[in-house]
Amino acid sequence: MAIRRIVEAFVAWTLSEGLIIVSGYAAGVAPRLPSAFVRWDSMHYLAIATSGYEFFSCGRLAGFDPTQWCGNAGWFPGYPLLIRILSTFYVDEVTAGFLISNIFYFGCLLLLREVIEQAAPKRNNTVCFLMSSVFPGAIFYHAVFPTSMLMFFALLSLLLLARGYYLWASLAAACGAFVYPTGFLLTGMVSAGVLAATKMPWPRRLAEAMLYGTISIAGLFAVLLIHQLLIGHWDAFLLVQAKYGHGVNNPLDTIWTIWGDFRSLRGNQEKIAEAAQSLLIGVSVLGLFGMLLMRIREAASVEWLAAVQVGVFWLFPLIVGRGVSLTRAEANLLPLVVLAAPLALEIQSLMLIAFAFLYFEVNVAFFKSILG
Repeated sequence: MAIRRIVEAFVAWTLSEGLIIVSGYAAGVAPRLPSAFVRWDSMHYLAIATSGYEFFSCGRLAGFDPTQWCGNAGWFPGYPLLIRILSTFYVDEVTAGFLISNIFYFGCLLLLREVIEQAAPKRNNTVCFLMSSVFPGAIFYHAVFPTSMLMFFALLSLLLLARGYYLWASLAAACGAFVYPTGFLLTGMVSAGVLAATKMPWPRRLAEAMLYGTISIAGLFAVLLIHQLLIGHWDAFLLVQAKYGHGVNNPLDTIWTIWGDFRSLRGNQEKIAEAAQSLLIGVSVLGLFGMLLMRIREAASVEWLAAVQVGVFWLFPLIVGRGVSLTRAEANLLPLVVLAAPLALEIQSLMLIAFAFLYFEVNVAFFKSILG
């Protein structure tokens, strides 16, 4: 059984890689070079890995507001730390980042296959599982970004939580919070899972949920402590990110803006991919949540945990606003595939085709550096 899982994960990974190669050549890029997967924030992670953190007034840079803060302290240390470790074995930092991303993505596939099996144990889940290889935004699982690393710990936490290993689930969530800013959202899934699953009286149940939730968010506190020790500002992350215009917004306003972008960009196949992905994800989330509610009595606990994880990771970027790259953020919704496991094969096949088409288009936009 274990060998079969590994083979299935390898097939899914190969399919994902194959479409990346095709889309890379379509974009005029050599997609087998690790340097082709370095875009945008990748440079910050590589800089942290090679020379550590920087934090300074933006007044040092021409054309920037001197009241704002610049540097690479707006990015978390978990991924750069692994790059630095691997690069000591005569591997350059770019190659190290590329290898780490793909290794964690393969780990994600192994974990996801196990979670899907728990959600629908009596079905052939091949088509459903293959959605993970072309999931919208999955290019970032392969790129020099910590996306696959975060998703590995998110899925590991989900699986451990479903099996009742609350301490280990919260530790896995803490690792996710150490890797990526939105990793702290895993705290919500862990706390909700403990509240729903334990059979103890409510006062003890609440205390347990708070305990494991605190452990889950410890990774974020570790990042703040590192920033305080290394650069003297525990809030360096917040200060650097402040200039990107994040805030609290009505998620419906963000969705309306995405719809406006989609309408205005129709005819521009490359630039419309980002808005099209967000709309497809939105329809998929709402549709699958609706179907889950229709099966409320028979749904497995792992499906509800996946729904909580997907819900918070979908809503949070919409609330923060368009200052966040939604294409990257939506790659964190991979457990959405779990909610599709009980669906009819025909619906799963349609979803797979839609995901694959959009995956190709987003990959082309990635390689052409068009994405936001």
